[in-house]
Amino acid sequence: MNIAFVLMTHLRKRAAVALLSVLCALTAPALAQPTVGLTSASGHPGEEMEMAVVVQGLDQVTAVQMNIPLPQGVSYVENSATAGSVVTANHQLQVTQTGQELKIYVYSLQLAALQGGQGPLVSFRLLAGGLPGNYPLTPSVVLSNAQGGNVTAGVTAGSVTVLSPAIALSVKDIDFGQVPIRSTHTRSVVATNTGNEPLALTAAECSDAEMTVAGLPCTIQPGGQQNLTVSYAPTKAGETDATVRILSDAANGTQTIRVKALPYSVNELLVKTTAEGSDGQIGVSVEMRNMEPIVAVQCVFALPDALQFAEGSIQMNASRAQGHLLSSSCTDGMLKVYIHSASNAVLTGNEGELFSFRVQSIGASGNYTLSPSEVVLSNANGQNMLSGTQDATVHLSAPHIEAAGQIDFGAQPMDKEIKFSYPVRNTGETPLTISRIEIDNPAITASPTLPLTIAAGATRNLEIVYQPEQEGPFEGIMQLYCDDPDQQMLVVSMAGSTYYDNRLSLSGVERAGGQFALTVSLHNTLPITALQADVHWNAAYTLRAEDISLSDRAGNHQVALSQVSADTYRLFVYSADNQSIAAGDGALLTLIYNKVEPNASAYGTTITASHIILSTPEGKDQASLAATTLVVGKKGDVNADGLVTVADVTAVVDVLLERQVPAGTAERADINGDGRVSIIDVVEAIQLVLNDKH
Repeated sequence: MNIAFVLMTHLRKRAAVALLSVLCALTAPALAQPTVGLTSASGHPGEEMEMAVVVQGLDQVTAVQMNIPLPQGVSYVENSATAGSVVTANHQLQVTQTGQELKIYVYSLQLAALQGGQGPLVSFRLLAGGLPGNYPLTPSVVLSNAQGGNVTAGVTAGSVTVLSPAIALSVKDIDFGQVPIRSTHTRSVVATNTGNEPLALTAAECSDAEMTVAGLPCTIQPGGQQNLTVSYAPTKAGETDATVRILSDAANGTQTIRVKALPYSVNELLVKTTAEGSDGQIGVSVEMRNMEPIVAVQCVFALPDALQFAEGSIQMNASRAQGHLLSSSCTDGMLKVYIHSASNAVLTGNEGELFSFRVQSIGASGNYTLSPSEVVLSNANGQNMLSGTQDATVHLSAPHIEAAGQIDFGAQPMDKEIKFSYPVRNTGETPLTISRIEIDNPAITASPTLPLTIAAGATRNLEIVYQPEQEGPFEGIMQLYCDDPDQQMLVVSMAGSTYYDNRLSLSGVERAGGQFALTVSLHNTLPITALQADVHWNAAYTLRAEDISLSDRAGNHQVALSQVSADTYRLFVYSADNQSIAAGDGALLTLIYNKVEPNASAYGTTITASHIILSTPEGKDQASLAATTLVVGKKGDVNADGLVTVADVTAVVDVLLERQVPAGTAERADINGDGRVSIIDVVEAIQLVLNDKH
């Protein structure tokens, strides 16, 4: 059936319905305040929970909007919504979830009232999930009658209860610190059931085979606790960063404990570094921890390309020497070190620095490893007693500049200085200093006070300013000098163009008596003595010279008009004594069009001013735009197709449901102008469709 026919039939019936409503209102007793209520439900994670919206006293309501915030983890079961007994066949039901909010819309294109006014409105299912607990569901409700008025109603909240156990651990990180190998070390962890059903702890998974957990398996009642013991029995030296995963049936899943330790062996060679000095050199200390008597030491360091051995910097710690000699050599980045004594004397002490040296930073920033190899810790019998080594990481830090190599000012008007905010980012780890900026175009300047320091990870904007000197293209080269070791000079090319901003714009409003007032405004940065333009519009409207009025801006000017064709007029504004319209911005003249065809409509039409000429006192055309247009809009035309139809009602609903819509649709969907789009705008869109005569 044709929907236009249905809407017109509905209009003819509304008069009789309105009279019947008045008679009923005079005889019927007062009704209780309308109410909207939400039921409650419970379920385990993964189970579906049946919910319903129940209403009472809604016999005057044609449209309902209901927003229900959902707790985290609880979600709407797609396509599970079913209309209740109060929803007629003339109503449409839309249920969707946006983020953590469930949105329910019930409306009628025929503005039909809900059936009976009380009973189930809609039923739907929610999927249980998230953490256990009882969560209130407090909806917000908007009700509309057939006239688009807001109907007040009482609202009753519901709730959902998620049933499951949940686990909380007293600690998530364990650090055993420095511990000797071949011994056992323990830490206590308390597990608590924060859910509302019994919690079953089944097992523990340790990423390090030298770790175990005692106290499992077990069952913890809601609110109860269980002590677990994490044990660590290292057998080798070296830093440990492991995980212990507690497996259970908790709603919040497997819990992970991070375990760190630094077990050490009895006879170790440890490499450590100190911070980089102002000269770029980094100190390296080689320590020995030993429980056995050591008489000689050998090791080799393969230096990374970014590090260079500082000649003459190696020296032995005298406090550990007993007549020992240190020999070293460095060839092709291989540093070899030997310590011995002619009498095989034992090195003094059981820990501390054995020798030290320095390296020079010669590369880019980053992390570099110093690892001893071919290590020998020899006893008097010639046995290598080495039980482990520890590498060192040398961190080189430097600034690093990141900025665009081009600046495009674009096309800019001549009436003011042109500014460009040029971001410079320091992606390095130390402050970046820009010491000098050079620009080869004297009309372009940079604003910062030098030297400019940019903190690590920060961005500073340089304000680049071009002071227009003449119309047309301009360019320049900027050089930024900084202390980035990889890029000490950044070259930036700059380009743009300027023009005199002189242009016309159109605005209009429909007046009584079939008239349409078109206002022509002028924005000009140069004095303008005369203008010419061809104005094109619907031939159903005519224009006369006596219906044109000049504003104060053109008080010394005259206007002339000639008709070029049925829908085109040529407009002239000039001064007999060549006086100028001063630079500025504002209305210049108003043209009053008169409708000559009674059925003609301005809505949806386009008015165009073309072949625009703006003449200066020197007789030069300085128009920056050759044409400008104005589209006459229509209220209710949400989809901007020039008509007000049921398609515009659908467009409002699309905005409500947050579907993808063309640009500008959301703004046009606010039909009642209250600053938001709601079910009320759907009702008003329906009314405009029913009343539209075009």
